[in-house]
Amino acid sequence: MVPIVACGLLPSGSPSVLEYFVIPGSGEIRVSVTVAGGPRPTAWVAFGASPLGAGLQSRWIDQVTARTVAGAPLGVRPVGDDAYRVDVTTNDAWVLEYRAVIGAPSADFYHRASTSSGDHMVLIGVDVWARFFDAPAAIGAAPAARPLDEVTEAGIRFDLSGLPDDWIVVSVAPEVALNQFELSDHPARSVFALGPYRYQDIDRGLGLRAAVHSGWNVGRRQLVSYARQLARVQAREFGPPPGDHALMIFTPLPPSVAPRQGVRTMGMVWDRSLLLFAGADRAVPLNNNRVREMLAIFLGHEIFHLYVPWGLAVTQPLSWLSEGWAEHVGRTSARTAGILSAAGADRSLREAYDRYGEMGGVRAGSLQNASQAGEDLRPLLYVRGELVFRILSLEWAANGKGGSFDSVFWRRLMTEYDGDTPLEPEAVSRILSTMVSPSTVRRLVNGAAIITLPELGLGRR
Repeated sequence: MVPIVACGLLPSGSPSVLEYFVIPGSGEIRVSVTVAGGPRPTAWVAFGASPLGAGLQSRWIDQVTARTVAGAPLGVRPVGDDAYRVDVTTNDAWVLEYRAVIGAPSADFYHRASTSSGDHMVLIGVDVWARFFDAPAAIGAAPAARPLDEVTEAGIRFDLSGLPDDWIVVSVAPEVALNQFELSDHPARSVFALGPYRYQDIDRGLGLRAAVHSGWNVGRRQLVSYARQLARVQAREFGPPPGDHALMIFTPLPPSVAPRQGVRTMGMVWDRSLLLFAGADRAVPLNNNRVREMLAIFLGHEIFHLYVPWGLAVTQPLSWLSEGWAEHVGRTSARTAGILSAAGADRSLREAYDRYGEMGGVRAGSLQNASQAGEDLRPLLYVRGELVFRILSLEWAANGKGGSFDSVFWRRLMTEYDGDTPLEPEAVSRILSTMVSPSTVRRLVNGAAIITLPELGLGRR
């Protein structure tokens, strides 16, 4: 058990010391959070929701009560749909209790919200952990935009006694005892996955580990080896991933979102955690060359997200930079690692070009437009973004510049980045215009010029 620091009455607005105790069940968790210090005599409690998450997770919080450590009830009043006011009539620590319904993902599952299935549960902290404020202003914001309260110390422990014997809790957070974790940052930044996972080292020097679910079956034999090769290729190109150690969590897609045909992969980065999902229909031979190539490109893409946007934050209009560059680096790093042949790289890039045409291509407008237009145009962030990076790289090489385009571009972006304020499109366009022709930047990065096979170095059709 994480110890609670004994404190008396602290001034309003002082940081809290938090201990979460979690009992997972079937599609839900029950939470008791002990609060020492923090806002008094009134605590404003709110929840958040993952950016781009499926619906408002905070609407799935219910059965909210509060009490003293000794068990005396405290007054709780709901504020709007998803926030609460607690009258803290004690100078000692107090306890907030609630239920979070996680449930199975729907058919439009998007992997940035907490999910559960019969064989696992993934908890994104921003969805499920309560936040505590000393004024109501913070809870008036939309859940995804709510700030984090001040926390000096936090711990989370799980009681898995009602779950299968082979289930464990995996997280990038330090595990101080079995299923018990201490957090160096606000709990809302955390990720926890529960299920039959097993840890494996990918590269200790790079601080990269894997937690693989026993049900993962897409290229399972190659999974750790490919991740190791790709991470090392990218470290040679960009240096070690910024920040501390990271964890790749491999989870099979739940049946409700598994593909009816072919193979489907999904992933995201949150709190130095790469959440990776995959599934395939039964007819797919899971260890053939095409599946292995797809797996390598997918892994390379997701590992690059430790650089952008985790190591270098960007604004929403630069979503194309994050996704398109990751797709480009995923393919090129798989080629450099020898997992993808030159012919395979060209073939898969040509297939990406075909998808670009099928999605409407130029009719979507500029990359920035696709970045801000919502889910309908989201696939274009990947394909047009990658095609643009391919052209920029070819132009850089044709001009005989020293070093690879990607490594030079990364270094110049990091020179511009202050480590806190997300980069804006103007800064990126300015940097690119010093590396390649400004007209190329105007046509392809800022504009929506048609992309052709010859300028991709793929011939004509």
